[in-house]
Amino acid sequence: MRRSISNKITPEAAKSALQIKTLSIPNGPRRLSAVAVCIIVAVLALLVTKWSFGHATAINASNIEVAELGAALAPSDPQAHLEYAYLLGKTFLPADQDRSLVEFEKAAALAPANYQTWLALGRAREQSGDAAGSEAALRKALELAPNYSRVQWALGNLLVRQGRYGDGFGYLRNAAASDPVFTNPAAASAWQILGGDTAKIRNLLGDSPRTNAALSVLLSADKRYADALDVWRAIPDAEKKGLKEPGQALYSKLLDAGLYRSAIEVGGTAGLFSDNAPATGAVSNGGFESAITPNDPNPFTWAITEGSYPRIGLNDAQKKSGSYSLLMNFGTGDKGSRPVIQKMGVETGATYDLRFYYRSELRTDAKVVCRITSAVDANPIATVPVTSSGDWTEAGTTFAVPAGTEGIELKLSVEGCPANGCSIAGNIWFDDFSLTKR
Repeated sequence: MRRSISNKITPEAAKSALQIKTLSIPNGPRRLSAVAVCIIVAVLALLVTKWSFGHATAINASNIEVAELGAALAPSDPQAHLEYAYLLGKTFLPADQDRSLVEFEKAAALAPANYQTWLALGRAREQSGDAAGSEAALRKALELAPNYSRVQWALGNLLVRQGRYGDGFGYLRNAAASDPVFTNPAAASAWQILGGDTAKIRNLLGDSPRTNAALSVLLSADKRYADALDVWRAIPDAEKKGLKEPGQALYSKLLDAGLYRSAIEVGGTAGLFSDNAPATGAVSNGGFESAITPNDPNPFTWAITEGSYPRIGLNDAQKKSGSYSLLMNFGTGDKGSRPVIQKMGVETGATYDLRFYYRSELRTDAKVVCRITSAVDANPIATVPVTSSGDWTEAGTTFAVPAGTEGIELKLSVEGCPANGCSIAGNIWFDDFSLTKR
């Protein structure tokens, strides 16, 4: 048989449970002590609340008045004074600059073991013209954080600005060794001061791969391309793959200068090419078996000039070999023309054979040509005329690369055709471009 448990509460039990018990505070000294403790706790709670509110107000402030209120509510909080000081410094008003320095001084006094407050104070003192005071503050920051690159960088810059290059660049070198973000500005600073003397710069900043990579970029910006390449080539190949940013900068400078062979070399050693890496002395995608895409990031492939006429693209109906050829379709005739161009790296002074095939059904009084020009000065090197032909026709030329030229541009275009009206219609196909060094 199941037994039931009763949860009924008797009136007497309910009355007992609702009785309110009072805390009896005895008279005399014990009572006074209890009251004093309560007052102290209340005051401390008020102070903590005030400090917390002041701290939060200061560090989240977006204007000076709010930050000032926060610092006043939390006068012993170094962070509140720092934030207030930073906002004052942004106005560039003389009175605010003076107040900002005072706040930085307060922050450092309140947090003497925090390197960040001394670092901020050092910068503020230098801005106020107190170089000696700035150095003292930055050396205190260095004492507290001897291995921090930001501190090394700040002290090094201060000493360099005072003309104390030996000690100053020593700290800049240490900062750059710890953090790559400081390598380029350290090299740029040394470059400006030492007039681009790479030997002296290396003597001050060291001969690390990152420093040499930064120097190669500076040399290329100064159009000292041969020196830039010498410095880049001196970097061990194993290190170059980790220097993509300066490698990209040097590559871009060489590309802009028309030094395509050197650009291909730097791009390859820096690991800038993922697929279909270009090769010196070769036509990229010469058989048009790979897609031709607009705005291709690889400059060493076929580039179709923007426009809508003629229609240009891969075609599988007519080809000399493989699966595709390049078709220029002029239709029944229209205005304008747009060339197809490829940049190539070549060896200066070398002789090359250019060969390709075409099939033309064009009706035009204009000339279709394959022209080779120097990438350095755009001077013509060789021209191959393209005439009407009923079947695939081989064409080509032999040319010598001029001295000082290591980049050429191959351009398929229509010449002698006015922009406002061109008598040209029909189709022309190209295929199997090749470049061979003799």
